[in-house]
Amino acid sequence: MSEGVPEPGAFSIRKDLRLNMAARTYTNLVAAVVESNAADRVLADLQGTFDIRLMAWVTAAGVTGQLKAQYTVNGSTWADLTTALSLTPTGLKASTWQPVPVGAKAICALRLVAFGGNTVEDPAIAAGAIAEFR
Repeated sequence: MSEGVPEPGAFSIRKDLRLNMAARTYTNLVAAVVESNAADRVLADLQGTFDIRLMAWVTAAGVTGQLKAQYTVNGSTWADLTTALSLTPTGLKASTWQPVPVGAKAICALRLVAFGGNTVEDPAIAAGAIAEFR
Protein backbone atom coordinates (compact mmCIF):
# COMPACT_ATOMS: atom_id res chain seq x y z
CA MET A 1 0.00 0.00 0.00
CA SER A 2 1.15 3.51 -0.68
CA GLU A 3 1.65 5.90 2.22
CA GLY A 4 -1.48 7.78 3.28
CA VAL A 5 -3.90 5.31 1.72
CA PRO A 6 -5.86 3.08 4.10
CA GLU A 7 -5.80 -0.67 3.59
CA PRO A 8 -8.94 -2.05 1.91
CA GLY A 9 -11.44 -2.91 4.62
CA ALA A 10 -9.46 -0.93 7.22
CA PHE A 11 -11.42 0.68 10.03
CA SER A 12 -12.10 4.32 9.18
CA ILE A 13 -12.88 6.98 11.77
CA ARG A 14 -14.65 10.11 10.67
CA LYS A 15 -14.10 13.44 12.40
CA ASP A 16 -16.41 16.39 12.09
CA LEU A 17 -15.30 19.95 12.79
CA ARG A 18 -17.92 22.68 13.07
CA LEU A 19 -16.73 25.76 11.18
CA ASN A 20 -19.40 28.28 12.10
CA MET A 21 -21.15 28.63 15.45
CA ALA A 22 -23.92 30.97 14.37
CA ALA A 23 -26.04 31.50 11.29
CA ARG A 24 -24.47 33.92 8.83
CA THR A 25 -25.92 36.23 6.19
CA TYR A 26 -23.41 37.49 3.65
CA THR A 27 -24.94 40.92 3.06
CA ASN A 28 -24.11 42.17 -0.43
CA LEU A 29 -21.58 39.35 -0.87
CA VAL A 30 -18.61 40.53 -2.93
CA ALA A 31 -16.52 38.54 -5.41
CA ALA A 32 -13.44 38.51 -3.14
CA VAL A 33 -12.98 36.01 -0.28
CA VAL A 34 -14.87 37.01 2.88
CA GLU A 35 -14.23 35.16 6.14
CA SER A 36 -17.41 34.05 7.85
CA ASN A 37 -16.23 34.94 11.35
CA ALA A 38 -12.64 35.01 12.63
CA ALA A 39 -13.93 33.97 16.07
CA ASP A 40 -15.09 30.67 14.53
CA ARG A 41 -11.62 29.57 13.41
CA VAL A 42 -10.88 26.02 14.54
CA LEU A 43 -7.52 24.51 15.46
CA ALA A 44 -7.18 20.96 14.15
CA ASP A 45 -4.62 18.20 13.86
CA LEU A 46 -5.14 16.83 10.36
CA GLN A 47 -2.18 14.44 10.48
CA GLY A 48 -3.45 11.00 9.58
CA THR A 49 -6.53 12.23 7.71
CA PHE A 50 -7.09 11.16 4.12
CA ASP A 51 -10.22 12.81 2.71
CA ILE A 52 -12.40 15.82 3.41
CA ARG A 53 -15.76 17.21 2.38
CA LEU A 54 -17.64 20.37 3.33
CA MET A 55 -21.32 20.37 4.33
CA ALA A 56 -23.55 23.39 4.89
CA TRP A 57 -27.22 24.32 4.99
CA VAL A 58 -28.01 27.25 2.67
CA THR A 59 -31.01 29.12 4.08
CA ALA A 60 -31.15 32.04 1.64
CA ALA A 61 -29.79 31.59 -1.86
CA GLY A 62 -28.09 34.03 -4.15
CA VAL A 63 -27.75 33.70 -7.90
CA THR A 64 -23.99 33.72 -7.40
CA GLY A 65 -21.71 33.00 -4.48
CA GLN A 66 -19.82 30.03 -3.13
CA LEU A 67 -18.54 28.69 0.17
CA LYS A 68 -15.33 26.78 0.98
CA ALA A 69 -13.01 25.89 3.86
CA GLN A 70 -9.43 27.09 4.05
CA TYR A 71 -6.45 26.22 6.23
CA THR A 72 -3.24 27.85 7.47
CA VAL A 73 -0.21 26.40 9.19
CA ASN A 74 1.39 29.76 9.96
CA GLY A 75 -1.58 32.00 10.79
CA SER A 76 -1.16 34.31 7.82
CA THR A 77 -1.14 32.38 4.53
CA TRP A 78 -4.46 30.66 3.78
CA ALA A 79 -4.97 27.88 1.22
CA ASP A 80 -8.08 26.04 0.04
CA LEU A 81 -8.97 22.93 2.00
CA THR A 82 -12.15 22.03 0.11
CA THR A 83 -13.73 22.61 -3.25
CA ALA A 84 -16.43 25.28 -3.36
CA LEU A 85 -20.12 24.75 -2.59
CA SER A 86 -22.67 26.83 -4.48
CA LEU A 87 -24.85 29.13 -2.39
CA THR A 88 -27.79 28.45 -4.71
CA PRO A 89 -30.40 26.98 -4.35
CA THR A 90 -31.33 26.62 -0.68
CA GLY A 91 -30.96 23.32 1.14
CA LEU A 92 -28.30 20.95 2.38
CA LYS A 93 -25.06 21.08 0.38
CA ALA A 94 -22.18 18.62 0.49
CA SER A 95 -19.05 18.62 -1.59
CA THR A 96 -17.62 15.40 -2.92
CA TRP A 97 -14.94 13.63 -0.92
CA GLN A 98 -11.48 14.81 -1.95
CA PRO A 99 -7.95 14.18 -0.68
CA VAL A 100 -6.76 16.38 2.17
CA PRO A 101 -4.06 18.64 0.68
CA VAL A 102 -0.57 17.52 1.67
CA GLY A 103 0.18 20.93 3.19
CA ALA A 104 -2.85 20.62 5.49
CA LYS A 105 -1.70 17.32 7.03
CA ALA A 106 -0.40 19.14 10.09
CA ILE A 107 -1.66 21.07 13.07
CA CYS A 108 -3.43 24.00 11.45
CA ALA A 109 -6.24 26.52 11.75
CA LEU A 110 -9.39 26.22 9.64
CA ARG A 111 -11.85 28.88 8.55
CA LEU A 112 -15.00 29.16 6.46
CA VAL A 113 -15.08 31.70 3.62
CA ALA A 114 -17.60 32.89 1.03
CA PHE A 115 -16.79 34.46 -2.32
CA GLY A 116 -18.07 34.99 -5.84
CA GLY A 117 -20.97 37.29 -4.98
CA ASN A 118 -22.44 40.04 -7.12
CA THR A 119 -22.56 42.75 -4.37
CA VAL A 120 -26.38 42.73 -4.54
CA GLU A 121 -27.64 39.48 -3.06
CA ASP A 122 -27.50 38.27 0.54
CA PRO A 123 -26.98 34.49 0.64
CA ALA A 124 -27.14 32.91 4.10
CA ILE A 125 -26.15 29.69 5.84
CA ALA A 126 -27.39 28.08 9.05
CA ALA A 127 -25.11 27.48 12.02
CA GLY A 128 -23.15 24.27 11.84
CA ALA A 129 -21.24 24.13 8.56
CA ILE A 130 -19.04 21.07 8.95
CA ALA A 131 -15.72 19.90 7.59
CA GLU A 132 -15.89 16.10 7.69
CA PHE A 133 -12.65 14.09 7.60
CA ARG A 134 -11.91 10.42 7.20
